[in-house]
Amino acid sequence: MNHTKVIIFLLAIAGLINVTSAQTTQNCDCEDSDEMVLFYTDSDNQILVCGTKTDGDSLVYELTMYDCLQQTFLIDNRYDEIFPNSIQLTGKGFMVTDYHFAPVGDNWKQTILPFVETEYVFENAILKKAEKIIFDYPELTANQINDIKELCDQLYAHKNTGKEYYPFDNETIYILFIGAYKNVYSARQLFFDLTNLFELDGAAAETMSEIAMDRLIE
Repeated sequence: MNHTKVIIFLLAIAGLINVTSAQTTQNCDCEDSDEMVLFYTDSDNQILVCGTKTDGDSLVYELTMYDCLQQTFLIDNRYDEIFPNSIQLTGKGFMVTDYHFAPVGDNWKQTILPFVETEYVFENAILKKAEKIIFDYPELTANQINDIKELCDQLYAHKNTGKEYYPFDNETIYILFIGAYKNVYSARQLFFDLTNLFELDGAAAETMSEIAMDRLIE
């Protein structure tokens, strides 16, 4: 027998992890618009990870993690074109990092920051999942703190005019979010009371839904 074939056979028997870009099992393929990110297999599992990438960007959008043997999605972000992920192998599974947008610096530039790490560990055919929030926003500058206080004062000025549509650009909701997260001035109270104080149109409501503040503050 060819020595190469013997080695491959022994590795398969041992059930060692293999990552390959080769053809996956039948009926376990990425959708047409997606590409294979990696394919994980051991003696009990076959997991296909797919998504979309842009040139020069290592992050993965519309990430899916599909259990080929159980024929079920472990992660299904097929329709999420906004928030990317990164994924890497660990000893017995994957580490998936979710990224969120947050405005950073004196110019409040929208920046993608790591938000949550989720470790998927396979123990034989049993999947265990552990999540950890890793969001770490930079220290606020003096200008940022002043911007937050000024925004809060302007929102309070509108508070007594009756419930109206949110009066400012939707990007300011992100600024209010950072003020709430850092507990600056009255930003936290305003952020959690925003939907009671103002009507939010479609874009503003979508912005609020994109901000996972409830996961950051106990």
